[in-house]
Amino acid sequence: MSRSPVASARLTSSVPLLAPRPPLFLALIAHLLLLGYALFVFTRGFLLSRIALPDVSSCSNSPVPGSWPSPPSSQSSSAPVGCWSSRPPPYKHALILLVDALRFDFTLYDPSLSEPIPPYRNKLPIMQHLLDTQPRRALRYQFLADPPTTTLQRLKALSTGTLPTFIDAGSNFGGSSILEDSWLTQAALANRSASFVGDDTWLSLFPDVFRLSHPYPSLNVWDLHTVDEGVLAHLPSMMESKEDTILLGHFLGVDHCGHRHGPSHPAMAAKLKQMNTVLTDILASIDNDTIVFIFGDHGMDGKGDHGGDSRSELEAALFIYSGRDLDERGEEFDHLLRDMDQQRSHRSVAQVDLVPTLAMALGLPIPFGSLGSIIPEI
Repeated sequence: MSRSPVASARLTSSVPLLAPRPPLFLALIAHLLLLGYALFVFTRGFLLSRIALPDVSSCSNSPVPGSWPSPPSSQSSSAPVGCWSSRPPPYKHALILLVDALRFDFTLYDPSLSEPIPPYRNKLPIMQHLLDTQPRRALRYQFLADPPTTTLQRLKALSTGTLPTFIDAGSNFGGSSILEDSWLTQAALANRSASFVGDDTWLSLFPDVFRLSHPYPSLNVWDLHTVDEGVLAHLPSMMESKEDTILLGHFLGVDHCGHRHGPSHPAMAAKLKQMNTVLTDILASIDNDTIVFIFGDHGMDGKGDHGGDSRSELEAALFIYSGRDLDERGEEFDHLLRDMDQQRSHRSVAQVDLVPTLAMALGLPIPFGSLGSIIPEI
């Protein structure tokens, strides 16, 4: 039975006309493109990256015009001359002891403190003892880190004198070899050997630099002793051999104790007491040609964590000891340095200052990208 034209028209007019809709996948693609653009802007803005410079410093290219101060006339003209200086290198050997997560207040000693005191206080008396009994051979500083306070990024800064970016913190557990100039690179170029024992992160950063290496795995934060015992097993014989210009030992127990228990735990007191015994024995054996740098790469917060920019994470400790007087320039220079920090109870230096200081102490060129300043007492 056929419909009339009028009925067909009424049926058609009763059905609403729908506007055409774009396919769902087009909307999804537009959303993903917008998200990708936002991530691109974010990574190029907040998550800054930097380019590693391939340039390497050399003794033939002085950073300043002219020559550096001449040695006193009483000094032999046949003495070996350091790089960028007409003076001989102050030291033949450098012993570098990195106590991971050595926060500045861990090194303070004050017997007048009344009980109860935190477990981490007054456990490293050897430093204060040397500051009191040999003030011209020992120095202590607040050693200020730049965030992020993760170990890998701190090691890069401490070896090259450059600053990591925030995005670098994501690679804390997967370090690649350092291609930038560093004091280890400069030692190798000058045919001055370096050896290492401790945290295996150093081998991932400098796989071909060390004459002798004894690496120990570093990622088991529940293990407070394996790395430290490895350092203690090898370091004495490495020191006795005198074969290396640079000898590096990296202790991990304090850092792992913080991650496992936090700083306010009896285990931290025991670990710091162990470090005090170790440092006492080591420092008693230092000769006149050796300078010792003992420092933390970062601190830790109240829970034992690090990686951020809180004061407790940024304030590490640096202790320097020499077998002979560090400064032979007299009381006037000491007075000047006291005036520089008269508002502070302790002098502070940036961690990147270690790089040029160590280089000049050994008569090596300062690494090309170094942003630090020479610690004037050295």
